[in-house]
Amino acid sequence: MADYEKAVASFREALQQRESIYGSDHPLVAISLLSLGQGVGNLGDADRSAELIRRSVEIRREALGSAHPDTLESLNALSGLLVRSGKFSEAVDAFRELVPISRSLYGERHLNVGRALFNLASSLHQTGVAADLEEAGVLMQESLDIVRGLLGEEHAVVGLTRGGLGQVHLKSGRFVRAERELRGAGAVLAAALGEGHWRTASSNGNWGMSLVRLGRFEEAESVLLASHDVIVKERAGVASFETNARKRMIDLYEAWGRPDQALKWVSEE
Repeated sequence: MADYEKAVASFREALQQRESIYGSDHPLVAISLLSLGQGVGNLGDADRSAELIRRSVEIRREALGSAHPDTLESLNALSGLLVRSGKFSEAVDAFRELVPISRSLYGERHLNVGRALFNLASSLHQTGVAADLEEAGVLMQESLDIVRGLLGEEHAVVGLTRGGLGQVHLKSGRFVRAERELRGAGAVLAAALGEGHWRTASSNGNWGMSLVRLGRFEEAESVLLASHDVIVKERAGVASFETNARKRMIDLYEAWGRPDQALKWVSEE
């Protein structure tokens, strides 16, 4: 429901109760640490999120071993956070370790394998290395094939994965493919989460940029304005989201040859 403040309050209470009952190093405490870390991350506190999730990894690794599914769950969450924090090389290294372990534990067609592939592809996509970008496209397509086969076309996870593939195409200059995947991703997420959900709006922001690259400026303007408004409302206080939404508006008007309108968005920074 995207009510992260209430979620964090509940996760924090659960953590306190579990620590009082089981002590600080119990696997059940690691569950609450992971949940709280992810919730805090959704509120924009990446440093605190990393601290909590790292502790979850440490507890699970010590209690369960490095190749246990629960340990992998925390490692996946930590590696994903590294991606969102811009530590792409660290994330690539972590996911290159996680993918083969996930395959050996779960087999080739499992959601956890799809998630590990998605996260490795996402981190490769961000490194800026051409070879990494090509590999990201292959891995993201494999991830999409897995989650689509298990969940069908209309699940939010499928929408998010299509969005990831669309971003890879966009960065690779394959704008027609990017537009198709990102339009589809937005439709899936809107049906699963709602038009007003920030994940839908964020995906549609990328769709808008594919329209910009195709020169479809009027369509792009409508999509990007709607995306911006939802993000400002639903992710207020998370500077990176608001900055990216505003930057997309600037990029649109600069590409459209409307510098005065671009300048209005620059002045809001």
